[in-house]
Parts: sequence; C-alpha cells; structure tokens
Amino acid sequence: RRGYFQRFSSVVSDLTNFGVPLNNIQSDIDNIVIAFSIRHVAIHNFGLADEDYIKQAKSTLNIGDHVPVNQEIYLLCSGSYRNFLRCVDLWLVNRKNNKVP
Repeated sequence: RRGYFQRFSSVVSDLTNFGVPLNNIQSDIDNIVIAFSIRHVAIHNFGLADEDYIKQAKSTLNIGDHVPVNQEIYLLCSGSYRNFLRCVDLWLVNRKNNKVP
C-alpha cells in the first residue's frame, strides 16, 4: 500500500542488513520516525493525533489533539535527517574505498 521510502522501518532494516552502522544514530532515526508520523497526520488526519501517531512518535498527546509543528520540531527532524544521510554517505564512501566489509 505504501511506497518503499514511506515504510521507513523497511529502509532502516534493509540498510542495517547491508551493513550500514545505524546503531550510532538511533535517536536520529527515532526523530525521522516522528517526522513521518507528523507527515501522516498532516495529510490524512488534518493534523490531529491518532492512535498510530501516538504510538509511532511515543507522544503524550491524546487522540484528537492537534500535533504541534514548530521551529523546534522542524530543526530536530531536519537535523536528524542530515545526520542519517551523513551516516549512509560515509558508509558508502568507506565501502567504495574498501574500508568496510
């Protein structure tokens, strides 16, 4: 039903299986999950928390509460996305240079 990159947990699982060392950036991965959860409720639920959002984002909001999107959450999620990309990029460079198995 959902595209591959919308299934972020599948992307993380596949990258881990390829050998990308994502364990050092778990907090960034958690923040990206929050970003995808915000995207979901913004598009499909008029920005209101639902059960999936609360579970995925580990939120203390109640079902039906407005999900806040502010500069703080934006910077947190975008910074985590950059860290995620840096991690994958470094792994690819090291792999190309035969520095990882």
